[in-house]
Amino acid sequence: MLKKTIVYTNFNDEEVTETFWFNLTEAELADFQNSNPDGLSMTQYMQQIYDTKDTQKLYTLMKQILLMTYGEKSADGRHFRKSKEITDDFEHSAAYPVLFVELMSDANKASDFIMQCLPKKLRSSVPDDPAEVQALMEKNRG
Repeated sequence: MLKKTIVYTNFNDEEVTETFWFNLTEAELADFQNSNPDGLSMTQYMQQIYDTKDTQKLYTLMKQILLMTYGEKSADGRHFRKSKEITDDFEHSAAYPVLFVELMSDANKASDFIMQCLPKKLRSSVPDDPAEVQALMEKNRG
């Protein structure tokens, strides 16, 4: 789970600092894999985009990830609510484009954002060394 503070100018022309929450569950990652036509995992799909340098797919994927990870955490930490209404509110907020542009303009920030949204037990299985990540992707592709 990622807690992200975003500073943005709201639609009343006031500067606002607000905290947003982002999270992906193992079930959502499985849904992602089963929803794409090639049955690729998110890692494999991201590698395919990297290999083909398909900026349109990158744009679409980043938007999809932002919207599928956003939710509202309950005060007691028992629930992380996601719904069409919650997602729509975030997508149409003044904070969304600030975060979207930040992630699209810095690959390291985008990668870190995605990693922090993953369940902790999956994060620990992803190597820190970029060469190891590349080897893992190659293995998963073959």
